[in-house]
Amino acid sequence: MKNKIIYLRVAFAVGILVVAILGYIIYERTLVAWWLPVAAAAVIILVTLPMLRNRWRWLVGKDNIMELLCHLYVVGCASYGLLLIANSAFADTSSIQEEAVTVVSKEQVTRHTGQRVGRHYRTTSRTTQHYYVTVCFADGTTKELPVTRTKYYHTHRDRPWTIRMKRGLFGFMVILW
Repeated sequence: MKNKIIYLRVAFAVGILVVAILGYIIYERTLVAWWLPVAAAAVIILVTLPMLRNRWRWLVGKDNIMELLCHLYVVGCASYGLLLIANSAFADTSSIQEEAVTVVSKEQVTRHTGQRVGRHYRTTSRTTQHYYVTVCFADGTTKELPVTRTKYYHTHRDRPWTIRMKRGLFGFMVILW
């Protein structure tokens, strides 16, 4: 019985982390200032704190500090991720528009991958390439976008590039590929 509770706790914490990571992945394709989803999550944390603070005892026990930290983690990650996921998933498809942007810079990042051996990690000689293009919109907004290798090599600095966008549920524009 005790093992099932531990597995449930770990699965819950990992599930909340997955929601936050999905939110960040969608943030990379959303035209919004970085602090807006974070501020919205902070407001949700503060509003729900009196109601939900004691609801995390099944997860952390009766420690007041841990209940508070658990509330910050669970509600913060879930509200950040779900806000961006809902904005993208329930976007208005009739509002799809094309916009010409200017490519400001291109960046190719090489990362070395690690391998777990027993309890330790070691660096391998295997590398992965990540490609990013920074674009400038007509209103002066800049955004760094992750792109595929093909798009990276077909894109040139200081030249126009057309991207498709649609208006999300909360008004943030979502870039389509």
